[in-house]
Amino acid sequence: MADKNQSNREQLYELLKKYKIAIMTTVSPDGTLHGRPMAVQEREPDADVWFATALDTAKARDLEANPQIGLTYFDDPSKGYVSLSGRARISRDPARIKRLWQPDWKLWFPNGPDDPDIVLIKVDVDQAEYIDPGTSKLVVLQALVHAVTGGEEPGENEIVHLDKQDLGG
Repeated sequence: MADKNQSNREQLYELLKKYKIAIMTTVSPDGTLHGRPMAVQEREPDADVWFATALDTAKARDLEANPQIGLTYFDDPSKGYVSLSGRARISRDPARIKRLWQPDWKLWFPNGPDDPDIVLIKVDVDQAEYIDPGTSKLVVLQALVHAVTGGEEPGENEIVHLDKQDLGG
């Protein structure tokens, strides 16, 4: 089982390398969910990721009230996806902000990397699930065959689930 978990974990890390945008879902203080696209700024050697935002935003307020977070990545041509869940924290680490600084951030932070409104969001991943894009077309084909023939539905065995222990945490 350890070899299978290691293989799944390595496959997850490889899939995450290709995704640049995630839909970040936070829990608002009133309990509603709010999703928005966010550019991944850095990925740790594991599945943990960093994002940049302004301190005075709904997402930062959501995370201060409830650090539970969901990240979803989707690749339409292959129908592959990765879903991560975990806990987020706000960081004001000036050295990391300067290291991650991108010229296009100037649109939101005109004072550059020293802008007092810049914060980073660090997501510590607790669970992951993905469909390997190489097999996801087979899943879609199985669903189409089932719809036409009334045969057996595709199982969830194509979906890989990893928890904190499987992720090495």
